[in-house]
Amino acid sequence: MVDQYYLTLPSSGGDKLETPENVEAKISISLKEGILSEPISTNELGLNCVVHGPFSSFDLRSYGKDGKEPERRGDVPAIKEVDLSNELNVRFNSLTNEQKAPFRKAYWGLKQMEAANGILGYEPTPLGRLDSNIYLSATDYLSAFLLELSFELTRIKHSGNRTVVLHPETLFYIAGNSKENMSLVAKYLNEIAGVLKYHLVFENVVFVKNTYKKAFPWAENMASLKRIINSYHNLGICIDVMHLLRISQNGNQEIMAQNAVELLRDLSKNGKPVVIHARASNGCAEGISSDHEVMGKVISEAYKRGIPVVYEPDNY
Repeated sequence: MVDQYYLTLPSSGGDKLETPENVEAKISISLKEGILSEPISTNELGLNCVVHGPFSSFDLRSYGKDGKEPERRGDVPAIKEVDLSNELNVRFNSLTNEQKAPFRKAYWGLKQMEAANGILGYEPTPLGRLDSNIYLSATDYLSAFLLELSFELTRIKHSGNRTVVLHPETLFYIAGNSKENMSLVAKYLNEIAGVLKYHLVFENVVFVKNTYKKAFPWAENMASLKRIINSYHNLGICIDVMHLLRISQNGNQEIMAQNAVELLRDLSKNGKPVVIHARASNGCAEGISSDHEVMGKVISEAYKRGIPVVYEPDNY
């Protein structure tokens, strides 16, 4: 049995946040309101808690027909940066003395990577739209999110496994569009996950526009994601079967499903964290089950191996 607690999505049509202070204030409010969207009862404290982490669209603002790379943080020194030091310090101080040093070391490793390679345009849920002259550090926001979630789960004495699902653009915004840099970011995220006793799993996404598919082919490809995280025991994969169906609409759905089963078996055999997303969508009111004509084999294999199968809303 699995319980899932999603972060709350913003309402559509929100106002653009035009100053760093506006962004910081909204982040402060959202963190104080808490990550868990509903309480966990006493008899659920030993269950696997699967939380969807913050996610942002991939930024293509600097990609043109000439294939230019997106603007990097270091190339725009005058940009207005959001200061989350207060939010981070408050939550960092909730760690034990044994946790503080390794967390700080991994955090600064990510910050150095981001300073050299980070990409502009990170707009994570539940913030909404940021003015184009504002830079929000993905390292800072994700760190604050993970620290707050750890504090909430520790406060209620949650003792089960803790898994956070991330979209792969987290790697992109810290490391730039380089798989070599992403592997180093994965190393530091693995260290943070170990300190906070999390598993972090990266979800295969699906792009509607070919421009995105050409710019970020690794983000749709489960094998590419696996190669990035494979050396790190706290990191794994979230296989979204509805995304697989959407990617494979040209007739290779059976192959895609079998590849997912083989990946699932390999990850499970090697003790890697795995989650299945079987969203309710495309006429599947209850989500994709083991009876589905194509992806049912993935669901059945997950159940057989005790892997969490989560039915999420379609807008994640």
